[in-house]
Amino acid sequence: MTYAWYNQKLDSGRTNLSVYAVADGISTDTAVTHKSPVVYFRFTFGPYVTFKYKHFNGNLGAYLQTGKTINNQKILAFFTYLYGEYTSPKINVGLGYDYLSGKNESKSNNNYKAFNTLYPTNHKFYGHMDYFLDIPADTKNGGLQDLYARLQYKPKPKGMLGFDAHYFLLANKKLDAINIGQFLKEPLGFEFDLYGSYKPIDFMTINAGYSFMIATKSMEAIKAGANGSRKAYNGWSFIMITIKPSLFKYEKDVDAK
Repeated sequence: MTYAWYNQKLDSGRTNLSVYAVADGISTDTAVTHKSPVVYFRFTFGPYVTFKYKHFNGNLGAYLQTGKTINNQKILAFFTYLYGEYTSPKINVGLGYDYLSGKNESKSNNNYKAFNTLYPTNHKFYGHMDYFLDIPADTKNGGLQDLYARLQYKPKPKGMLGFDAHYFLLANKKLDAINIGQFLKEPLGFEFDLYGSYKPIDFMTINAGYSFMIATKSMEAIKAGANGSRKAYNGWSFIMITIKPSLFKYEKDVDAK
């Protein structure tokens, strides 16, 4: 893997422009091919912009993905997103939209069009239920749209309560494996995440949360199991206590001169 990063501050520091470029190569399995290994490279690059104005923060980005898959298929995929947020000392309110391209099965095209997010950080962006940890595998190369809203309330410096709502959709037409000749409808479902943290003492933090998913028939088809069922209960909750005590502390005395 190789990467490059360029950053430039504009408009007296209120606007920040970054350009990322990542090249990662995957080698063929010699045990399968019985030939000398061949490395196929994938290239991901694009700009990312953040800006601040008084109580408003915004960021947007667009990335293109090219190169070859491990099966020597040409890649032509893209990812774009937009997020805006109002901030205040106690309340943050945000609205965003992500689009990850996928294969349109209503058209014949030899290019691989499903955008790969490269690294598993999707829990942070696509819901705490982890339905979309591995994109494009978790959408069966259908791509993903995520329209989401975020609310965070901080009544005290040591506490925070947050709520995220996601509306997930396929990004492209995907054939229905059960109803031959028909395509799945785009909506996949709604996810709601409630979470919070509290620091009662300096060395202890309590985190808790509750999430649930309301799935559609398309989600059932994509997941092909209980995780996507519209009839099964799809939810989870957690509580975590983190203790970081300071067992030893050393300070060096310096004689005043």
